[in-house]
Amino acid sequence: VGLALALIVEDDALLDNNRTRQLVMLYMAGIAMLTLLINGMSTGALVGPVLNLGLSRSELMARDGLFPAWFGKETKAGTPINAHLVSSGLLTVITLLNYGRDMGNLFTFIASISLAAGMLTYIATMASAMRLLRDEPWVVALAVLAALFNAWALWGLGLEAIAYGLVLVALGLPVYLAVRWRKAVAA
Repeated sequence: VGLALALIVEDDALLDNNRTRQLVMLYMAGIAMLTLLINGMSTGALVGPVLNLGLSRSELMARDGLFPAWFGKETKAGTPINAHLVSSGLLTVITLLNYGRDMGNLFTFIASISLAAGMLTYIATMASAMRLLRDEPWVVALAVLAALFNAWALWGLGLEAIAYGLVLVALGLPVYLAVRWRKAVAA
């Protein structure tokens, strides 16, 4: 926006002073370059772990024995190939189901679904903590506060995102139950 305004000032023939027009352009270009440099250096550090965590969660669950070992299969370079294929496949299906949205709205929608699924699992985790650690009043109090905060944030995402998030969590339950059943049979 700043560069666009600077270009307008640069082209404005009503400004008598050519030096002023050039300085506005120079300063705005410098600010834009500085912003790009800072964003470029920090974005990978901030967003990389978040994206990596989402894509490899199924791989981590496979390593812990909560998902089939198939999800933990890695390439020679250490990439969890099956986990990435399933994650990409689900993302493609969601994208195709929402082809009528523009790209900005589609990105927001997919991020909302991802957040909703994560928040639903956090609420379930807090409920488990309240049940399993009921003899620790401070843990129960923190779990109640965390569950309430997540429920509030979840509600802010909207009913559509919550519904899709519930579907995604529900799709993982049969896999989890099948792995538990196989472990029980093997034991």
